[in-house]
Amino acid sequence: MEISKPYCEKCHSKLLFLGSYSYGFKRILSWQCETCGEEYEIILEKEHANGCSICACSML
Repeated sequence: MEISKPYCEKCHSKLLFLGSYSYGFKRILSWQCETCGEEYEIILEKEHANGCSICACSML
């Protein structure tokens, strides 16, 4: 999945990527504004290798 570099909603500066972590079936990407320091989190749904969204079938 390609994600374009996000911009700060307050000052419109570029965000710096801080890292990512998993939370349940989601992937959380942490970003921080390089100018004002505002922090953002982008939540992505994980997917199976075959392209379907992760659901209860992954528990089997």
